[in-house]
Amino acid sequence: MKNLGEKELASFKIYMFTKGYAERSIKTYIPYIRQFICYIESKSIEKLSEVTPETVTQYQIYLSSMKYRERYLTISTRNHKMVGLMTFFRFLVREKHYLYDPTSHIIVKNPPKKRVREALSEREMIRLLNAPNPETPLGLRDKALLELYYSCGIRNTESRLLAVKDVDLEYRLVRIRHPKGGGDETVPIGRVAALYIEEYIKYARSKLVKNDLEETLFLTKSGRPLGDDMPSHIVHKYAKIAKIKRKNDAHTLRHTCGTHLYDNGADVRCIQELLRHKSLDTTQIYIDVKATKLRKVLEKTHPREKGIIHAPVIE
Repeated sequence: MKNLGEKELASFKIYMFTKGYAERSIKTYIPYIRQFICYIESKSIEKLSEVTPETVTQYQIYLSSMKYRERYLTISTRNHKMVGLMTFFRFLVREKHYLYDPTSHIIVKNPPKKRVREALSEREMIRLLNAPNPETPLGLRDKALLELYYSCGIRNTESRLLAVKDVDLEYRLVRIRHPKGGGDETVPIGRVAALYIEEYIKYARSKLVKNDLEETLFLTKSGRPLGDDMPSHIVHKYAKIAKIKRKNDAHTLRHTCGTHLYDNGADVRCIQELLRHKSLDTTQIYIDVKATKLRKVLEKTHPREKGIIHAPVIE
């Protein structure tokens, strides 16, 4: 019972690595599946081959009543757990470990569309960028990192994978490594971001690095690459110093970069290429955001919307 599913999980983990699954998916799917295994063990099921569609349906019901930190799991979290489980069983059938997939009847419904993430204003962004103290090694690191996020909209994972050799300061280019594979991409960065990255490499990174063989660009105070949540923690820290009250993370700066580019006249397709959106539909969000802003301005300031214009009676 203690080893239930461990052999299959080990094979599944190797499969995800070889197929280029996202780092986040690999880290979450395995615990999700182990959670399901604990559930079936509590139901006295001793083999994965004994799992039936009814078992899976009952597990779905169990998830809907489950709480984490005194709150029910969101639809998105429940869906993600089920997707991990469905991917696992499809793998088992494909690799001929089992004859049928007990999750094949499951339909994962998307939750209601979330409200568009709110970008920082230009003034808020300047306050955030000015919050780190570049006179200290960590402050200079954070300053360079924030400038990079705002300059080219690089993703959290991508920024943590950057090596020193990935940055071309002469031509102000950054090579983006894809954690899923499929080839690297090169994006331009602004003069200010390039300046602070150069300062960081010259004066701060040399004080942080402990191993001469370490190639990663952004390092912790112990000389290691940044952890998964470290960039968002850095954004939270300086947003608090800058007295920005709304919730922010590293992705907020990516969204802010795209929004400010569009607000200042950048072509949508150029934004798509910079942010490397696969579909123009994703970039369309910036048009929608601007339309929403304009609608609010119209409703607040247009005389007709305020009800102060009355057509004279024509006799």
